[in-house]
Amino acid sequence: MQELLKIVPGIAIFPLSFYLAWKKIGESVSCSVTISTSRISAGRVSAVVVTNHKDKPITIFEIQAVSDNDITFVVEKFDLPLVIKALETVTIDAKPYSALLVDGNKWEPDLIGQQKIDIYLVTPRKTIKCKMLSHPTLDKIPEFEKYRQAIKVNKTYNGIAYNENAKYAITYKDAEGVKTAIVDIFGFINGEWRFRYNMIPAEHMLSVDGVREFLRVSRAAEALQIYGVDQLL
Repeated sequence: MQELLKIVPGIAIFPLSFYLAWKKIGESVSCSVTISTSRISAGRVSAVVVTNHKDKPITIFEIQAVSDNDITFVVEKFDLPLVIKALETVTIDAKPYSALLVDGNKWEPDLIGQQKIDIYLVTPRKTIKCKMLSHPTLDKIPEFEKYRQAIKVNKTYNGIAYNENAKYAITYKDAEGVKTAIVDIFGFINGEWRFRYNMIPAEHMLSVDGVREFLRVSRAAEALQIYGVDQLL
């Protein structure tokens, strides 16, 4: 019995020791990507969510993407190496660019279509291929099959979301920079507006020119540089 007690603890400790050692050996990284499109810049991988599955940090110099096992392009390059801690998940935002060129010709990858995209992390010792993860959707989750789904409609102006109650947008510049305020159908000025009066009289709400005239004769004109007034659809 005493001999058995000496052996059993070793059997119990060995799997744990092996697991802890395995967590530190090699690299295991998974990634998911967000695709963005714009009217004034190229469609791109705008964000990469990276999960480090190992119990040791990863130092990344740049993120590369490979399209259809054919063309590679830089998603993001870091001035200072990015360090992802052990067992950490981080979201990396990628800066926009104007276009991609292949052999001097403009190339537009079908990022939201059927093209396959692989993500690679460039580290000091090697290039690591990420295990690609897709974003789950409700129609693929059995628990949600019995529900009807509401779809978001997103109308924005200068990054500000608005609904049918919004009527005009005022873009102006003050000492802090360029800002946007939203005027609702009742004349109230919402958002980035720091003045005590925050309502446009009904007689000025009939048109864009009426709103401009109100701003011109108000005290706001003394402190602001009004760039424009637009009617929201």
